[in-house]
Amino acid sequence: RDCLKDGFKTLSNLLHSVLSFMKYLYLFFLALIIPAFGIAQFEQSIDIVGGIGTSFRSLQADSGELAIQNILDRRQEREISKTSWQIGFHYNRKLTEKLRIRTGFRFASLGYDEQYRDSLRWGTYHDGQGVIMSSGLQDLELRLSFWMFELPMLARWEMNAKKLSPFIEFGALPSFYVTSYGHFLIDGQGQPHLTERYGSNVNSFHLASFASVGVNYLMNEKLQAFIQPNIRYYFTNTSKGPIKEKLYSYGLELGLRKQI
Repeated sequence: RDCLKDGFKTLSNLLHSVLSFMKYLYLFFLALIIPAFGIAQFEQSIDIVGGIGTSFRSLQADSGELAIQNILDRRQEREISKTSWQIGFHYNRKLTEKLRIRTGFRFASLGYDEQYRDSLRWGTYHDGQGVIMSSGLQDLELRLSFWMFELPMLARWEMNAKKLSPFIEFGALPSFYVTSYGHFLIDGQGQPHLTERYGSNVNSFHLASFASVGVNYLMNEKLQAFIQPNIRYYFTNTSKGPIKEKLYSYGLELGLRKQI
């Protein structure tokens, strides 16, 4: 029991150190975009963005045990991608004629679905005489979503300052796990619920990469619309366990940006 307590204490201290490091890193990033001099020398803007896409996960067994490999194979066979979404609010700072940096916050939902299993037969539909009643045939589906709170730290390179301006954007998304929801459906009917599939094993902190290409459209001297296909990939495992699971997504975002 003492060893277990020491283990929890060590884990807690490690998590606290990681979060403290990310806090100071984020403050350093903010310090770069809010200099104490010459505000007039830099253009500033805020934007709001929303998008949809497709999310899934990569899997890798951390053990060569047959039981673990069987679970991995079963998941690879049954699980499929699902629709993802994200919304965000950002602050943009112009550093040079073409380079801008962007930060703020985002909420994102990523996950995957488990395929339908056709014609399931439950034991309660057995008539006791070796016959399965046809009314017992059912379909089952599981939809699993992870909600993340992201703190984007992005750099954007804009090709020109014309009405239509292509750009590329890339950077990191330090993220914090908020909750997960499972939709357990039988014959297409069911209610969302807090999933217990992972429980406390979900890692609280995650780090993802983000990359996109897009186009800005200048509506007037103060307002800009933009569209950007993008991809994100999580370097950290979704949860603790013998199977390493890493989320990723790709999709399309639309947004409005206002000069301030």
